[in-house]
Amino acid sequence: MLNVSPTLALLAMGALLGGCTDRRAELLASLEPVLPAWDVAHLAVPLEDATADCSLDDLSLAVDELRCYQDVDYDYWCSVSYTPEACYAEISEYCTRKEQPSDACLSGYEAALDGAGVIEPEDCAASHVGLALATAIYTADDAQMEADIVTGVPSFVLAATYSGGSFGGRAARGTTDDGACHVVFKGTDSSMDVVADLESMYLEACTTEDGEPMGDCGDGFIRQYGALRDAGVLDDLRAAVEAGECPAGVYVYGHSLGGAEASLLGAELTVAPLGPTVHVYTYGEPRTFAVDAAEVYATTVDKVRWTRWGDPVVAVPYESMGFAHYGEARELYRSWSGSFFVTQEEDDFAPYGFDPYQHATSAYEEALDAVCPA
Repeated sequence: MLNVSPTLALLAMGALLGGCTDRRAELLASLEPVLPAWDVAHLAVPLEDATADCSLDDLSLAVDELRCYQDVDYDYWCSVSYTPEACYAEISEYCTRKEQPSDACLSGYEAALDGAGVIEPEDCAASHVGLALATAIYTADDAQMEADIVTGVPSFVLAATYSGGSFGGRAARGTTDDGACHVVFKGTDSSMDVVADLESMYLEACTTEDGEPMGDCGDGFIRQYGALRDAGVLDDLRAAVEAGECPAGVYVYGHSLGGAEASLLGAELTVAPLGPTVHVYTYGEPRTFAVDAAEVYATTVDKVRWTRWGDPVVAVPYESMGFAHYGEARELYRSWSGSFFVTQEEDDFAPYGFDPYQHATSAYEEALDAVCPA
């Protein structure tokens, strides 16, 4: 039997622990510069504390995963349900790993992020209804569109649809059995919509149906919205209110270009009030109004503006062009650890990153389902 003196044993143990400590420090130093900007901004404790439950193997896996993020965008290239070993082996040397860091590591890290957010149940419900309608309005056939809506909103009854004719665009109006009226505007899916988007790089004096000033807004936005208004969407909504069909209020929704038009209707209904409370929910909306008008509507329109990290549409038209967002901004974000978070941001907030996939209604649905279960 080999006898080892206590002194030598302590020295050996100290050397081993020192080596582990050095390796841990080395891995943390490699991890810090590849952490996504959102994670860095929302870590409530130092990275060393956030990863206290992570082994050396966990940290090594995390470094490789985040280096993979640096080389190729997971979602854009490989969809939400990615398989790194199949999808990235030929793209990046860091994307061949076959393991995730341990659950304890990921849970401890996520607990250190301050983006959990709190969403009221009724707000969750309205956000899901709005997204279901904003997705279904892209379906050209009215019967199929209503069937798609009813899948997510069983009590919805379609009242009418509206076309912007040569200006493009589409809107729909309906009711639910809780006494609410709903209006939804379609986003970009045609060449005419693209023209409206491009024309909206320029500000134009915008007015209500009766000619009352609404402030400056995107030229293409007001043209397409005006065509839908002329097609009867606003007059029919007023008639429904006067007939007592909307005792629970009016809800207005839109994704992308449709979000800009929803914001225009919300603004018009504060300049020329409708009667019932009006609630606006948008998803991936571009900036719609000039700064001074946006500042006014931020205090007069009840609006929730959903954004998702990487959605490039939310950042245009640019602030430098005189545009601004209005409404309570919420950012949906998926940390590298795999979980979704939601944070409330400043009114004119636009998310970082450039990932066109994140603009899709399906991307918003995935994230909203995670942070705000139906």
